Amino acid sequence: MGDCMNNYIKYYYNIYPDSIYEENQMFRFEYNNEKYYFVIFDRPIDDADYLYELNKEMIRQNSLVHEMVINKNNHILTIVNDIPYVLMKVYINENKKSDLTEIIFISMNNANIKQNKILDRSDWITLWSSKIDYFEYQISQMGKEYPIICEYLSYYIGLAENALSYAKNTMSEIRMTEYDTLTVAHRRIKSTDTLFDIYNPISFVIDHQVRDLSEYIKSNFFDGVDVWPEIGECFSHYGLSPYSKRLLFARLLFPTYFFDVYEMIVEGKLKEEDILPFISKAKQYEEFLIEFHDYIDSEKLMPKVEWLNKKNSH
Repeated sequence: MGDCMNNYIKYYYNIYPDSIYEENQMFRFEYNNEKYYFVIFDRPIDDADYLYELNKEMIRQNSLVHEMVINKNNHILTIVNDIPYVLMKVYINENKKSDLTEIIFISMNNANIKQNKILDRSDWITLWSSKIDYFEYQISQMGKEYPIICEYLSYYIGLAENALSYAKNTMSEIRMTEYDTLTVAHRRIKSTDTLFDIYNPISFVIDHQVRDLSEYIKSNFFDGVDVWPEIGECFSHYGLSPYSKRLLFARLLFPTYFFDVYEMIVEGKLKEEDILPFISKAKQYEEFLIEFHDYIDSEKLMPKVEWLNKKNSH
């Protein structure tokens, strides 16, 4: 496969690597002392040009984002065996583990980025409402095929509805400040991400600054990582407005961790039993939510989720 890709690289980019190495469906090589990765574009094709424009703007702002390289036809995508690929030039230590400081750095340094509707994921109300409607419909259709999911899905839909209400109330009750701008975020941050993942433009969306922060916290929690030291260090240097604090808590309430795994099970990518580790930590996560709420609500201005506090007050 490496030799085949070598020919595509030579033909479409006029780049002549000595050797290409395959890792996790990615192809890496060096040329003129610069690092390149040829990777699958696992997004809707319509996103490609918008991501390329975003990529150019971030590079103009001196971001260390991977640079997307157009091919000889001035296209950002190169089709190999009916699969779209993107060539990227990489400037960072791609194997270094990412952390909360790095994630916040990207967010803050790309605030006020030029917006576009295709990449915008900031309308949580519409997106979450659609997702909740979809899952409520799914419950009635699943029958005996996924008994574990059927047993617990109502609980997670309830959590999602709480998150939706919390976000709605925040947007109607609290005024945004100049610091609550949209920024470059990621489709989904994971606790295992490296700098390659964090600076990979294929993963970018436009959203509220707290999107990545909340997803990083959730991923670490369910992977069994104690994220409190990082939270304490970052919040001592990085202040959030009342608006962003409430949006952050709303997103922590929203169970993306459950819904993501659920969808992968339905798509046949995971077994149903793979959802059990998340279900087993439901009570612990409720307790974490209460603790986190108290931690960021030093001014005592954030509403509490009453059922959550009552349930865990014993």
